[in-house]
Amino acid sequence: MSGLFQLLGLGSRSLSAAQLAQATVGNNAANAATPGFTRRRVTLTEAPSVTLSQGIVGTGVIAEEVVRLRSAFIDMQRRLDRQELNYSKAQAEVMTRAEALFAPADASGLATSLNGLFAAFGELAVRPEDQAVRGTVLAEARAFADAVQQTRRRLDQLEADTFETIRARVTEVNSVAARLAALNGEIGSPPDPTLADERDRLVDRLAELLGVRATTRSDGTVQVVVDGTGIQLVDGARAATLAVTGSATTGTVGLTVDGLALAATRGEIGGLLDARNSATGGLPAVIADLDALASGVITAVNRVHASGSGLTLPQSVTGSVTVADPTAMLSAAGLVPAPVNGTLTLGVFTAAGTFVSSGSVAVDSATMSLNALAAAIDALPDISAAVVGGRLQISATSAANRVAFGPDTSDSLVALGVNGLFTGSDSASIAVSSDLTTDPSRLAAAQADFTAGVVSPGDGRNARALQALASSRVFDGSTQTAAEFLGGIGAAAGATVQAANARVDVQEALLAAAAAAQPAASGVNLDEELADIVQGPLLAALHRPELADMVRYQHTYEAAARYIRTVDDMLRALLEMV
Repeated sequence: MSGLFQLLGLGSRSLSAAQLAQATVGNNAANAATPGFTRRRVTLTEAPSVTLSQGIVGTGVIAEEVVRLRSAFIDMQRRLDRQELNYSKAQAEVMTRAEALFAPADASGLATSLNGLFAAFGELAVRPEDQAVRGTVLAEARAFADAVQQTRRRLDQLEADTFETIRARVTEVNSVAARLAALNGEIGSPPDPTLADERDRLVDRLAELLGVRATTRSDGTVQVVVDGTGIQLVDGARAATLAVTGSATTGTVGLTVDGLALAATRGEIGGLLDARNSATGGLPAVIADLDALASGVITAVNRVHASGSGLTLPQSVTGSVTVADPTAMLSAAGLVPAPVNGTLTLGVFTAAGTFVSSGSVAVDSATMSLNALAAAIDALPDISAAVVGGRLQISATSAANRVAFGPDTSDSLVALGVNGLFTGSDSASIAVSSDLTTDPSRLAAAQADFTAGVVSPGDGRNARALQALASSRVFDGSTQTAAEFLGGIGAAAGATVQAANARVDVQEALLAAAAAAQPAASGVNLDEELADIVQGPLLAALHRPELADMVRYQHTYEAAARYIRTVDDMLRALLEMV
């Protein structure tokens, strides 16, 4: 009789194993749409055999463990693809916003305002004595300066927004890392499959945010390092702290892990950092180009304007540029453009336009300071000059006389902001001279003729020279006009966007391939039409693993049940005989 009871045990074990296996299949089916769920399977092994006098006999099956069907290789590849995809997406998103600032979408656009400025110079050349035209020129100059400053403010804001996004993502990294470290202490050995799924989801998120590599230990815990650095982010129950260094719009933004500088990152944060920091394809490059545009227009326009004359001449002019050290040589005083060796010519007229005198100063930028330049100008007849608060001030000695500016091959006037149309030095500081907005008649449309001793406000020569700047190649090593250089700024940002989007396309294709391979290893492949299991279970099972398992374990359970009924009948027959 003991042998029959052993047969009952065999059947009972078969029922239990089939029941656990079917429950696992049911759980897989229930979680077919659960994000991050990993398909599980019961490992069935033969129960230990027993030795009888007649020989060695098997005792059935046992359910050894429930395992997660996961491919470490696919996980690693998918994380690498995801972190590169997020890197490129983040970079493209930021630079797309920067590129949009240089599209001529409306009247306030940079290109529109730049064209308007040169067109106004053309009108001034035709009607140099028309006060309305002079007002238009100044209005267009202000429109251009405002457009440049507005673009700069938007770029600064984009830098600040990117910085805040980086901070938010860093906060998320720390939260995810802390949860992962806590999970390492909970997961147990063998690992709870539900906790193991959560662990992998957390690692996936870290890869998306920062770019990481993970190593799963035999006890189910995971060690996470920042990809390409070897710096540990999570190790057992310990999570390091990621922090942001730098400021919103100044300098370079960086990361540290427990105070240790992180040289390079991938993932979304890496793409944001590249857009925020890169001097070749990021926001600093765009801002530098915008500064170059502003500085170039300021210099080109002021160089022409400084040597011109308005309807009225000033009794005194003070430069708009402050020199920190008036004793420093002009070539080393930090001026833009840096003065060079050349000749500066000035003249004096009466308020009625009668010529009084003229003179020239030989400028040696390597040996002459601002103080020395002022002294040399002061030595000219009928002119006084001084350095006031670090700025050059030039005046007619007599209050009844006026100063006129002639050719300046040394670039001293433009460098010091004397008789200029614009003030400032970059996109943040560009503005129209307050001297001109207060008195538009000083807008220099004419050129004084010191040889003939006349200044004719209506000659328009200086206005024509200003108009000609539209086609002058004064940018990018004298190879581009202002409009071409402006177009190049948007094109450069667009090239960065195109390159990033191209990488996005590649990474999405690679990720799609990895995603297609993942279900075969860890995903639940469940038939959408559950009726198939009724209409054609065997046919459906050929193509759908979950359905195949359902059918197989159903048949196993039924066979075990029939087997137990048979053994039960044998026991009843035996008992009736006793």
